Amino acid sequence: MEAGPEKGTAVSKTLVFAGNRLSLNVSSRGSVRVGLLDPAGHPIPGLSVDDCERITGDSVDFQVRWKTGAGLKLISGKPVRLKFDMIDAKLYSFQFTEDAGSRR
Repeated sequence: MEAGPEKGTAVSKTLVFAGNRLSLNVSSRGSVRVGLLDPAGHPIPGLSVDDCERITGDSVDFQVRWKTGAGLKLISGKPVRLKFDMIDAKLYSFQFTEDAGSRR
């Protein structure tokens, strides 16, 4: 996905993921923010676009963080949608993974 100087928004189809970490392959001269929505399109408390720390710069493995400190573990395995708000940025891919220290 690509957004120019005007804010662009995209929402994914409903998906089910495993893991506790969301990482992006992103290039941003502006900013990217990511939020999680329930299947009906309502923001998940603590994981909304407004809660997301702004993502800037270029990275093939940028870990998304939310200001609330909320994690993905409690919603792993449940249906969600991703909402991306982007300004002057390119998103090449996203991936849910498990932190090595959290496997049991």
